[in-house]
Amino acid sequence: MVVECICISVILLIIFVGFLRSKYRSYAFALLPLLALPVIHLVGMLFVFGLGFCPEEYRVVALSIVDLVGLVLGCVCCALLSGFIETKRGRTLFIIVCCVFQLVLASAFVVNSIAQY
Repeated sequence: MVVECICISVILLIIFVGFLRSKYRSYAFALLPLLALPVIHLVGMLFVFGLGFCPEEYRVVALSIVDLVGLVLGCVCCALLSGFIETKRGRTLFIIVCCVFQLVLASAFVVNSIAQY
């Protein structure tokens, strides 16, 4: 899932730059918490598998916990940074869509890590 995390991060950064260049600059800053989960997953993979901080039999569990912490952190940050969106309806819709996106992404990360090992 390393390639997928990098692709998701690059696409989100392209969208961020597009929002910055348009008249919707407030959406650009509200979009940044979506980067939390892929970045936390990559860092977690580095520590769990790359540097060997975790015993081999607990690596899948450790990476799943890292993904769930990333999910919680990303959803909380989305809720906190949704204040950049002016309308209440837009803010509510943004929080729902971002949290569903992160929930699906975290589910894919956990299922993939369980299936691989």
